[in-house]
Amino acid sequence: MKAAGRTETATLIAAMRELSLEIISDDGVANAAISEAGDRLGEQAREISALRQHLEVMVTVLERLRTARENKYANVESRSGDMVYVSGAIDSARAFLDRPR
Repeated sequence: MKAAGRTETATLIAAMRELSLEIISDDGVANAAISEAGDRLGEQAREISALRQHLEVMVTVLERLRTARENKYANVESRSGDMVYVSGAIDSARAFLDRPR
Protein backbone atom coordinates (compact mmCIF):
# COMPACT_ATOMS: atom_id res chain seq x y z
CA MET A 1 0.00 0.00 0.00
CA LYS A 2 1.45 3.37 -1.05
CA ALA A 3 0.65 6.68 0.61
CA ALA A 4 -1.05 9.20 -1.66
CA GLY A 5 1.32 11.46 -3.59
CA ARG A 6 4.42 9.34 -3.01
CA THR A 7 6.58 7.81 -5.71
CA GLU A 8 7.15 4.06 -5.51
CA THR A 9 10.56 3.16 -4.08
CA ALA A 10 11.50 1.10 -7.13
CA THR A 11 10.80 4.14 -9.33
CA LEU A 12 13.04 6.33 -7.17
CA ILE A 13 15.83 3.77 -7.31
CA ALA A 14 15.60 3.54 -11.10
CA ALA A 15 15.54 7.34 -11.39
CA MET A 16 18.64 7.69 -9.21
CA ARG A 17 20.51 5.09 -11.23
CA GLU A 18 19.55 6.85 -14.48
CA LEU A 19 20.52 10.26 -13.04
CA SER A 20 23.91 8.90 -11.99
CA LEU A 21 24.56 8.02 -15.64
CA GLU A 22 23.17 11.22 -17.15
CA ILE A 23 24.47 13.98 -14.87
CA ILE A 24 27.60 15.65 -16.17
CA SER A 25 30.14 16.04 -13.38
CA ASP A 26 33.79 16.96 -13.91
CA ASP A 27 35.11 14.79 -11.10
CA GLY A 28 32.35 12.14 -11.06
CA VAL A 29 31.61 12.71 -7.38
CA ALA A 30 27.96 13.65 -7.98
CA ASN A 31 27.50 10.59 -10.20
CA ALA A 32 29.04 8.28 -7.60
CA ALA A 33 27.01 9.80 -4.77
CA ILE A 34 23.71 9.49 -6.64
CA SER A 35 24.53 5.94 -7.71
CA GLU A 36 25.46 4.92 -4.18
CA ALA A 37 22.30 6.57 -2.81
CA GLY A 38 20.21 4.53 -5.25
CA ASP A 39 22.03 1.33 -4.24
CA ARG A 40 21.56 2.05 -0.53
CA LEU A 41 17.90 2.86 -1.04
CA GLY A 42 17.51 -0.52 -2.74
CA GLU A 43 19.28 -2.30 0.12
CA GLN A 44 17.12 -0.53 2.69
CA ALA A 45 13.94 -1.35 0.77
CA ARG A 46 14.87 -5.05 0.75
CA GLU A 47 15.70 -5.00 4.47
CA ILE A 48 12.46 -3.20 5.34
CA SER A 49 10.48 -5.70 3.29
CA ALA A 50 12.12 -8.63 5.10
CA LEU A 51 11.56 -7.01 8.52
CA ARG A 52 7.89 -6.34 7.70
CA GLN A 53 7.42 -9.98 6.69
CA HIS A 54 8.97 -11.24 9.93
CA LEU A 55 6.95 -8.76 12.00
CA GLU A 56 3.77 -9.90 10.25
CA VAL A 57 4.49 -13.51 11.24
CA MET A 58 5.23 -12.54 14.84
CA VAL A 59 2.10 -10.39 15.17
CA THR A 60 -0.07 -13.10 13.62
CA VAL A 61 1.19 -15.65 16.16
CA LEU A 62 0.71 -13.26 19.07
CA GLU A 63 -2.78 -12.33 17.88
CA ARG A 64 -3.71 -16.01 17.87
CA LEU A 65 -2.46 -16.36 21.45
CA ARG A 66 -4.33 -13.31 22.69
CA THR A 67 -7.66 -13.96 24.37
CA ALA A 68 -10.79 -13.09 22.41
CA ARG A 69 -12.42 -11.12 25.21
CA GLU A 70 -13.39 -7.50 24.99
CA ASN A 71 -10.10 -6.32 26.56
CA LYS A 72 -7.91 -8.74 24.59
CA TYR A 73 -5.28 -9.62 27.17
CA ALA A 74 -1.95 -11.09 26.17
CA ASN A 75 0.81 -11.89 28.61
CA VAL A 76 4.04 -13.68 27.81
CA GLU A 77 6.45 -15.21 30.27
CA SER A 78 9.88 -13.59 30.07
CA ARG A 79 13.18 -15.45 30.45
CA SER A 80 13.31 -14.31 34.08
CA GLY A 81 9.85 -15.79 34.70
CA ASP A 82 7.97 -12.48 34.88
CA MET A 83 4.69 -12.13 33.02
CA VAL A 84 4.93 -9.32 30.47
CA TYR A 85 1.82 -7.62 29.04
CA VAL A 86 2.25 -7.49 25.26
CA SER A 87 -1.23 -6.71 23.95
CA GLY A 88 -0.40 -3.01 23.45
CA ALA A 89 2.74 -3.92 21.51
CA ILE A 90 0.72 -6.29 19.31
CA ASP A 91 -1.76 -3.51 18.52
CA SER A 92 1.05 -1.05 17.82
CA ALA A 93 2.82 -3.47 15.48
CA ARG A 94 -0.43 -4.26 13.65
CA ALA A 95 -1.14 -0.53 13.20
CA PHE A 96 2.39 -0.10 11.79
CA LEU A 97 1.91 -2.96 9.33
CA ASP A 98 -1.49 -1.67 8.21
CA ARG A 99 -0.53 1.98 7.66
CA PRO A 100 -0.06 3.40 4.16
CA ARG A 101 3.56 3.57 3.04
